[in-house]
Amino acid sequence: MTNTTPLSLHCEALHYRVGARALLKNVGFSAGAGQFIGLIGPNGAGKSTLLKTLAGLWAPSAGKVLLNQQSLPEWPPRARAKTLALLAQQEAPAWSLSVRALVALGRLPHTGSLAVALAREGNLIDLALTAADVAHLAERTVDTLSGGELRRVQCARLFATVADIWLADEPIAALDPLHQLHIMQLLKTKAETGLVIAALHDLTLAARFCDRILLMNDGELIADGTPTQVLTEDNLARVYRIRAQVQHSADGVSIVAQAPLTQSDLPTTTHAHNANLSGQ
Repeated sequence: MTNTTPLSLHCEALHYRVGARALLKNVGFSAGAGQFIGLIGPNGAGKSTLLKTLAGLWAPSAGKVLLNQQSLPEWPPRARAKTLALLAQQEAPAWSLSVRALVALGRLPHTGSLAVALAREGNLIDLALTAADVAHLAERTVDTLSGGELRRVQCARLFATVADIWLADEPIAALDPLHQLHIMQLLKTKAETGLVIAALHDLTLAARFCDRILLMNDGELIADGTPTQVLTEDNLARVYRIRAQVQHSADGVSIVAQAPLTQSDLPTTTHAHNANLSGQ
């Protein structure tokens, strides 16, 4: 791809099946530079499956993904990794290595080896460590970290990729409020020039920082629009099965969950309103 190709990620009629179970059902949307998209929905809605499919880790059962207008499977793996990076859900480290080394793994698409990354990419690695507020942990081994510390280190690895597109699966899971705000601001700053799609469970933070929300449920894209359009009391009742108070102010949207709903309490229509902004 040339540098003049506009940054874009497009998926069309995506399906993903495991045996008889459909994890994605006809999902489609387009996104480009300048967007911070919050991917929301209850547990099992298909958020992680969608991110892995967009990243090319899982091949869809049907449909297609286009990265910068080129089919994702046509991209050489190393070129794709330089353009698009995935932060997966938090996982325990498979082996003991230093924080600095883990963050340096984000440079592998550029250097080809961890040793070269550590030897030549020190400044960039330091910037990523500082951005995630883990520079003081650089020489610790990752198996000695708390859950929140490890998540910030994994975020630093994502930052070190400097890829144009960041796909982040629950990037603020296990973080304290200070670091939740800090990481969300860094993602928003990245989206000023790149594209960020993040799976999030904190709806108020999603509403505050994201300019666009994709609401998923049972493998389907239910609604796509601004936080105000998507995060309605009706949508939250239908998808999350909760009674919630949605408040609008100059600072954005805030959501207070009040009570679970029974089947008889749910709205009668099948799907939430789709704001039809997928062509943004």
